[in-house]
Amino acid sequence: MVMDRGRDKEGAMTRATRSSIAVLGSALVSALATAGTAQATISSANATNDGSNITYAFQYSSAGPYYRTYVDADLNAGTGFAVGGVGADYLVENGFLYRYVGPGWSWTQLSAATYTNNANTASWTFPRGSIGETSCTNETAKVVFQVELSGGTFDTSSALSHNYVPCSSPLFDSLTTNDASNVYYSVQYSGSWSLFHVFLDTDQNASTGYATGGLGADYLLENGSLYQHTGGSTSWTWTNLGSVAAYSNTGSKVNWTVSRSSLHETAANETANLFYHVQSSGTAAQLPVYTHVYWGGSGGSAGPTGTIVPLYSDPTSPAWSALIAAKGNHPSVPVVAIVNENNGPGTTVVPKYTTGIGNLQNAGITVIGYVWTNYGARALADVENDIALWKSLYPSVTGIFFDGMAYQDTSFVSYYQALDSYARSKGFTYTVGNPGADTLPQYVGTVNTILVYESPGLPGSLPSWHASYAPSNFGIIPYQVASPDQSFISTARQTIGFIYMTNDGADGNPWDSLPPYMDALLADLQ
Repeated sequence: MVMDRGRDKEGAMTRATRSSIAVLGSALVSALATAGTAQATISSANATNDGSNITYAFQYSSAGPYYRTYVDADLNAGTGFAVGGVGADYLVENGFLYRYVGPGWSWTQLSAATYTNNANTASWTFPRGSIGETSCTNETAKVVFQVELSGGTFDTSSALSHNYVPCSSPLFDSLTTNDASNVYYSVQYSGSWSLFHVFLDTDQNASTGYATGGLGADYLLENGSLYQHTGGSTSWTWTNLGSVAAYSNTGSKVNWTVSRSSLHETAANETANLFYHVQSSGTAAQLPVYTHVYWGGSGGSAGPTGTIVPLYSDPTSPAWSALIAAKGNHPSVPVVAIVNENNGPGTTVVPKYTTGIGNLQNAGITVIGYVWTNYGARALADVENDIALWKSLYPSVTGIFFDGMAYQDTSFVSYYQALDSYARSKGFTYTVGNPGADTLPQYVGTVNTILVYESPGLPGSLPSWHASYAPSNFGIIPYQVASPDQSFISTARQTIGFIYMTNDGADGNPWDSLPPYMDALLADLQ
């Protein structure tokens, strides 16, 4: 039954003086904290700013009466309203900004926000001072977007890190959205520049395309033209594909409209990494890398499910070459390899690891480095040291694997948020956590992907709450599995974005070889 949420006749939250939100029943508060539907439909999530204002925007497929942005301004999941793995200190709902006062669903209205909602895109702008984020150099927040649908169900995004653009930045207020036919890029700027760029890594593989700014750019927007990279990773070699669909540069704001087909981004589940960039007379500036999760699509299937492979063997072993061969046979399947030199990066460069990692990346495999966290008990500084060593010893590695991730209570949410932020500060773009068992919703968003099953045999069932979030948040790595089960994979991929399995493990170590069916597994994941 739908609970009375205290709505007034105008559809706003009932307030005694229109300045506070009443406390809800515990069942509904719990529903909000783990909110979602069978398939999360929020995408194109944007959190940006200039020196004075913050702008949040997202696109959605399922409309509802209430649109929200939750803001964890103190980066502490243990304070504020628990939702989507963060502790929200502030809330923007429809046209109003609120501050959390607790307990339960209890908020105080602070002010109105500039709010628009059309063409399946919700957007808010309000002063930074309203939520105390006024530092010009080092503000960071976590943001969760949500649509409350008719009938009391919810679509909730994963947590998005908002690393504020410094006030001194000549680039600010970037916005990336799309519809079924086009992608829309925009950014504001100060100063005088001759070249305006968007670098686009459409295959999300830093090892392909032009290596720049933390990604491998497959396409480039330069002023009004679109280019495709055709040279080596360090070669400025591009083919001009012609003019974009629309380009404007007026009032210190640049806008591009680019057809999705020209970027080969036409499926229903496309994602791309990108950054905005300006240049003039040897001087340049760029914004941080942003991941655009496309809204809608012009056709295509749901796309392949990926796999995360614990590659805990010597780089000269047959397992490494077998994984490269399987990837070559199924290039569309995202493959992530976890490498582990010595329960971490070791202390000195091992040449065969350098060579092996390069071979994996040349095959289009994402490589991430192993670190142990002991379920949150290992000192943060020690884990950060391992992260830093991966970057210094093997700089081409693009992600970090946090083994032994806490999962039984929420005490360590901030610990993993801090590690994720540190990894990204070192230039890593992808993080995976491994509790080896089902986690809690509060941990979703602390890393990109959480491995929620590491046990013998296939899981008998998967938790239903995972459906509240995008499948890319979850992975499984069962072992002692004789052969791939197509029926299981078909069901699991609805909520699990990364599936690996192996027949190994009877000897106590499932991760020192590849299964003989590796190629067949990737075929099933296509």
